Amino acid sequence: MALRGPVLRLVGVLLAHLLMLALASAALADAEATTADEKSSVVLTVHYVGSTMTSITVSWSDNANESIVTTATPPLYQVKALSLATGVQLISPQLFANQSEYTLPDLAVDAEYEMCVVSTGIAKPGCAVFSTIPVVRDDSLIALLIAMAVLGCIILIAVIMWRCAIRRANAAADADTASDDKPDVEDDDKHGANEKSPLLEPGTADTDPASQPPADPAGAQPDASNQDQPQSLYLFLAGHAFK
Repeated sequence: MALRGPVLRLVGVLLAHLLMLALASAALADAEATTADEKSSVVLTVHYVGSTMTSITVSWSDNANESIVTTATPPLYQVKALSLATGVQLISPQLFANQSEYTLPDLAVDAEYEMCVVSTGIAKPGCAVFSTIPVVRDDSLIALLIAMAVLGCIILIAVIMWRCAIRRANAAADADTASDDKPDVEDDDKHGANEKSPLLEPGTADTDPASQPPADPAGAQPDASNQDQPQSLYLFLAGHAFK
């Protein structure tokens, strides 16, 4: 009977400890279930920032509550790019919690990639499909065609204006030439009229008394000294003809 009391007390203590352990295990299980539910409700969302021919820039955000963020360990992030054409995957280094944007370089030109942001904390990964730009973009080609069309219109207008200016200059030159030729024609007409004017009045030479030779006296005898004049005139004309 003396030993029964201590044994009962020991059994009671053991039962109490077992009960406390059971309660603690149940509480821990509930806490883990709650954390799992919270983790399943937090999802990362990937946003497109920009891209070049060989790189893609993305940013991310989550829908976590502030209590979860403050009580949980700061997560680490990684950006993964899976090429949909070749199946090659590129992975960024680990990024800290204060980073929410990253540019993944060394990508293929004009290729589609599945960009995923993975978190080591409480959030599920988020993925989205983005692509790098081609060497010649459609909007760049359209802009080039518009620029070429504008340049062609400018050249066409310049050629038309140049041709019009040449035509106006030729018309002005022809007008000046015609105006310069008119006085010469009038002068020629005047000179011709002056040259022909003696012929238009044939009777003036006959009616001019000064041009008529004096009448020979009735009994005048021809001078002997003037008889040799016809022979001298013939010799003069013959000499000129010989020359």
